[in-house]
Amino acid sequence: MFAVLMGIVASLVTGVLGAGIGWLLHNQVSGAQLEIELAASKNLKEKDKSSRQTTDGGQTAELMARLAELTTGVAAEVGKHSGNIEAINAELAAAKDGDTSAVVAAVKKILQANQQMQQELTQAETRLHDQQKELLVQTEAARTDQLTKITIRRALDEELKKCVLDFQRSAKPFCVMVLDVDHFKKFNDTHGHLAGDEVLKFVAQTMKSHARPTELVARYGGEEFVVVFRGETVAACRDRADHLRALINQHAITFEGKELRVAASAGVAEIGIGEDDKVLIRRADEALYISKKAGRNCAHWNDGRQNLPITPELLTKAASALTATQPMAKTAAKSRRFDLYDIQFSDASFSPNLDRRVSEWKRTGHSFSLAICVIDQVDQLRSLHGEEMLQKIITGASSVVSSCLRDMDQVATYGDGGFAISLPTAQVQIAAQV
Repeated sequence: MFAVLMGIVASLVTGVLGAGIGWLLHNQVSGAQLEIELAASKNLKEKDKSSRQTTDGGQTAELMARLAELTTGVAAEVGKHSGNIEAINAELAAAKDGDTSAVVAAVKKILQANQQMQQELTQAETRLHDQQKELLVQTEAARTDQLTKITIRRALDEELKKCVLDFQRSAKPFCVMVLDVDHFKKFNDTHGHLAGDEVLKFVAQTMKSHARPTELVARYGGEEFVVVFRGETVAACRDRADHLRALINQHAITFEGKELRVAASAGVAEIGIGEDDKVLIRRADEALYISKKAGRNCAHWNDGRQNLPITPELLTKAASALTATQPMAKTAAKSRRFDLYDIQFSDASFSPNLDRRVSEWKRTGHSFSLAICVIDQVDQLRSLHGEEMLQKIITGASSVVSSCLRDMDQVATYGDGGFAISLPTAQVQIAAQV
């Protein structure tokens, strides 16, 4: 009986010491992780020129001091408990063999010590969780613009670098929209800076409330905003980007009993091969500039070479202008749609495969490019070297092109020295390089 009780005592001592030390070690590790998060948060605050810098820094320092005090307190409690157990163990050692009453008394003391230690650990864990939440709130506040309550420029820059890295590693696309409130200075001069602040808050919250979970809305500076479309190509997101922009002009802002309206212009661009976040923003900014020149309250997108309209009204205007510049056809002539099946490609499967790729692009928005290449001065080559030599040149060129392509790509010759290259998932920049 005595041996059994002593075994129980040993188990209780080992269990409680293990739990206390394990809790302490775990929360010391958590404290180290929190110190890392705090360092990142403090690094953001050191660069932040806002008036809240000193206040936020003091709050986080105070919180960290409380965390250190909590860990020290738990360590002291674990030490105290260990001392109690050692004292009880000494009493047991002094007890006579077969003295069951001494063992029973020791077990009661251990149970009481265990219960007290468990209460201390539970209270400490609750306080630790509360302080972790408080630290997370402060970290998030350091990444949030105080006026508009959306992501600040510095956090946006970090996100863009992550997106660029994902694109470089796994070809995961993303796009950005740079948006600028039209005539904002004039609005401020007319209605005052308080009204201007309301406009900035309205624009930010309008886009944020309609953004998807994969989209990040950030304040870029002044009256400029940026939306990041993670994992999306420009074909998939440009209409949505213009929709977010158009929402701003569709709702009124109530300020001091007056209903005010503002509009915004935007530029959109998709990340390209060899680009970084600065180049991407610059291209989107170029598209924004074209939107301003086009009369504002519209959007364009940059394909790496030119800026193209997104807003439906601009597309309609461009189509009308193109029709007006074309020469009038004779009444007897009938217009006919260009048909891929009118072209005799060397590979009979090229046209059907191209149709399938176009349908997939319309359905999913996945990138797809078609490159058309023609050998220069074909007639001159034929007259100088003959038809046989010309065909060898075409065959050789075809082999060179095929060797540069992926398995999913397809090339076919047509006409007199022409090549058609189908490039699924490829952006226009890649097609241009081919």
